[in-house]
Amino acid sequence: MNESFGGLTLAIVGGGLSGALVAIHLLRQSPSGTRILLVERRVAAGRGVAYSTECPDHLLNVPAGRISLFPAEPEHFLDWLRARARPGSAEIAAADFLPRSLFGRYVVETLAAAEANANPGVALIRVHGEAVDLEEIAPGRAKLTLADGRSFDADRVLLALGHLPGEYPLKRPLLFYRGPRYVHVPWAPGLMANIGRDDNVLVVGAGLTAVDVIIELDRIGHRGKVYALSRRGFRPFAHQPVAAYPSFFDGETLPRTTSAALHRLRLEVRRAAAQGIDWRAVIDAARPWAPAIWQGFSWSERARFLRHARPFWENHRHRLAPDRARTIPNTSTPC
Repeated sequence: MNESFGGLTLAIVGGGLSGALVAIHLLRQSPSGTRILLVERRVAAGRGVAYSTECPDHLLNVPAGRISLFPAEPEHFLDWLRARARPGSAEIAAADFLPRSLFGRYVVETLAAAEANANPGVALIRVHGEAVDLEEIAPGRAKLTLADGRSFDADRVLLALGHLPGEYPLKRPLLFYRGPRYVHVPWAPGLMANIGRDDNVLVVGAGLTAVDVIIELDRIGHRGKVYALSRRGFRPFAHQPVAAYPSFFDGETLPRTTSAALHRLRLEVRRAAAQGIDWRAVIDAARPWAPAIWQGFSWSERARFLRHARPFWENHRHRLAPDRARTIPNTSTPC
């Protein structure tokens, strides 16, 4: 069955945070006659992988005052939280690191509000299913096909696929990978169900996802040993309060190579350190320039970054909430 709509049809494949955020902005801005298809495998759109967790100890790695969905409304998330606070509850501060499940609710409700307040004739069509094929059927026209055979015509298609689970090793596939002792997707429901209180656990990786697993093990009272295996030995750094650092990139002369970008960052970190300024302030000042720098890289340079520099950048850019870091301290040295 093929469905085609009159007017402009925009299809978004993926209804996690990125897909929902695109839909929110389209609903706010689109003229009458626009149809927005939001295709998502999960029953509900908006939460995605990161914000579907209901574990209260899985915290945002950004303080509440810096994670609004709208740059022009920096306190939008805080306002949403405060409007729903129970009478007599503690005041929520901009520096608080809150459960990710709260942010998931915020995205879902903001999407619903954008849908309710859209211009007349603008429709959000939620499609529950898995997209498996996309083909151009005419200039400026595409057909999107789902696993159940349904298909939809669209004028534009945006892929918001998120982080996909890694592939199983193919060279020597082992039955172990299909056994009950191996978990390939660490966000799967019931992850802890088969882990005994005193079992030893091996976590492959030592980044933010590994921290989530270790924190949840601690919350349920696990007392066995937990081994975190990392190729580079990196562990996430913690957030610390830092003053704003002046921007040091120039939009006209952004670095065009990975080595040039890292050289510039390291130079600025040394300059900041000489003034007694923490390296975190430098990384935070570089954040707004990251999309433009990435877009200026050639495809080969992007591949070089992903192969060599990505772990260093992520280790410094994506940091832990302070109390999570106290649970799992980091003794790594900044680069």
